[in-house]
Amino acid sequence: MNFRRFVVMVGLLAALTACGQGVPEQMDKIDKMLQTQIPMAPEDRARVESLRAEGERLFKEGKGDDAIKALKEAKKMLEKAADANLLNKSDG
Repeated sequence: MNFRRFVVMVGLLAALTACGQGVPEQMDKIDKMLQTQIPMAPEDRARVESLRAEGERLFKEGKGDDAIKALKEAKKMLEKAADANLLNKSDG
């Protein structure tokens, strides 16, 4: 019985650790993308910054899955703006 409880606890700990994996890396990627000054509408930049802050807050609260969702949305917006910028440069 104790061994079974131990295995369950180890499994839960591994699952909780996996939820938080990648959050700091995602925040770093977003921060680096924001530093490159990708041209985008001010309201879009504000939304990205808000999602970045929300992701960090959720991560600190132990809500890794929710943090990842917010950070993925922010990263997607930045990537879309970067792609549009590249397309505009190639048209010229």
